[in-house]
Amino acid sequence: PQPQTQQFKEEEEQQQQQQQDQGQSQNQSQSFFSSFLNKFFRQEKIYPDDEFKKLDETCQHLVIEAENDSNEQFFIGQCLIEGKNNFPRDVDLGVKYLEKSITEKNIESTIYLCQMLYKGDIIKRDLKKAKKYLSKQLNSNDLRIIVLYGKINMKENNFTEARKYFEKAAKECDLYSMYKYGKLLFIGYGGSKNVKDSIHYIQLSKDKGFRKSKLYLYHIKN
Repeated sequence: PQPQTQQFKEEEEQQQQQQQDQGQSQNQSQSFFSSFLNKFFRQEKIYPDDEFKKLDETCQHLVIEAENDSNEQFFIGQCLIEGKNNFPRDVDLGVKYLEKSITEKNIESTIYLCQMLYKGDIIKRDLKKAKKYLSKQLNSNDLRIIVLYGKINMKENNFTEARKYFEKAAKECDLYSMYKYGKLLFIGYGGSKNVKDSIHYIQLSKDKGFRKSKLYLYHIKN
């Protein structure tokens, strides 16, 4: 009986120790998150304190992680602008996150914000600002940057610059750019007229399924 009593006491002590260890682990996790929150609130941040407190725990974690991560800043900005993933819709705050991300030369944020600045449907159109952001990424050789830069120059009637960037993207087989560059060649905007090269690029674009090229070729041949 005595050995059994001793064994029972040892098992009970082990269980108590395990419970204490689990409690300490939980306290450490809570303490870590609390210290993280305190650090977050002490430093300069984008998300307003009062609005931050209204977010669920998952969104709060994402906001904290985004403070020094340009990819997370892009994600938060997109969520705020589109009002998804449990974030409220707040376009102005979303733009601030994108602008912060762009200072770290994040391409996705640059494209996302500049498309909005170009279209002017969600935020006020600002071609000058869009060109400023895009110009810093032109050496990235990302076709989306080059094409959008060409579009903006086209919108500004800066045909020489538009032609330059559409040509660059056309030679990388971007179908839209083949079409636009071909039209500029055909009309002679931004440089000399070249009907032969114009038809070449528009035909290539048509053959790869770009519908506008098909319609344009039909128009100039009839």
